[in-house]
Amino acid sequence: MTDLILSCNDSPVTPKWHFVLEHIRKGQVIRRDVVHNLLVSDGKAVLANLSIATGTAPNTIRLGTGTNAAVVGDHALQTETHSGTAARSAVTTLYTGDTAQYEYTFTFAGNYAITEAGLTATAVLICRQVFSAVDVVALDSLKITWKLQY
Repeated sequence: MTDLILSCNDSPVTPKWHFVLEHIRKGQVIRRDVVHNLLVSDGKAVLANLSIATGTAPNTIRLGTGTNAAVVGDHALQTETHSGTAARSAVTTLYTGDTAQYEYTFTFAGNYAITEAGLTATAVLICRQVFSAVDVVALDSLKITWKLQY
């Protein structure tokens, strides 16, 4: 049996995840990463359930210091250090409201080498991203944004 891939306007109907990290010091962005992101298996199940109006939407962004590569089978961050409730909104990328956006800005009271981030629906991991260390010091901020474009 062959899978049928639905398409619209000659492009596959597949959501696109993007992860954006901005390191802010003294009001200036000193590092900005924009990458395609990994949607983990538990996240796929959460999104499938949301499409039939059951389950909890992504609501929390988490940071950590773990360095293990992100894989589709991840269920949590390796070493979580911080979390915050994401601001959620529908934004426009190509068409009005075609992108779900989750965003939170962390401000630090001490020094950390942040190397991982995750988007969760309560405690269920949706996405995980691992990156080269962001060395934050007191009063630095990290603005984390996840975007799911349909």
